[in-house]
Amino acid sequence: MRRRNPHENEFCKIFCGFSNKCIQKDDIQDLYLKLIEADIIVLGSPTYYDNVSGIMKNFMDRCLPFYFSEGLKNKKIILVAMGGFKSLVDYDKDGNCIWCKKNNLCERSVLRCLDSLKYFSEHLGLRIFGTVHAFHGNPQAKEKELIKLGKKIDKKLIVEKAGAKEKFEKT
Repeated sequence: MRRRNPHENEFCKIFCGFSNKCIQKDDIQDLYLKLIEADIIVLGSPTYYDNVSGIMKNFMDRCLPFYFSEGLKNKKIILVAMGGFKSLVDYDKDGNCIWCKKNNLCERSVLRCLDSLKYFSEHLGLRIFGTVHAFHGNPQAKEKELIKLGKKIDKKLIVEKAGAKEKFEKT
């Protein structure tokens, strides 16, 4: 989204609702096609104030035609949220994150960002295939979880494709 040049229009929601498609002719049109053609969609966002980034929010808003048309309904989606970057985290004398203040605020914030992505997915009728969240900038801590998710995705796809093939061959 960052490299794209989306137009914003206050009448966008009105026209999308009538036509079930985006009336704007901008850089987002090719992204719509990629979403439609994708086997799995992966959405990820850094956490900003318990929510997705502005760029992700713009993307979500621009997916309104899919809400009306149900054009992405039942597509698989993987959601990723991260926050509390280690290089920016300050610690107290006991080694606790000052942002968390011993109340898990960093994790709570990232989980709320993930919830925003989940709500968005549910509105579009997407099937959540997997989620990953990370905080405090320790990518090694999530490496095993990401590998496990990758294997889970692979297995699910193989099972689904085998089931679809078997169903096709029986007809």
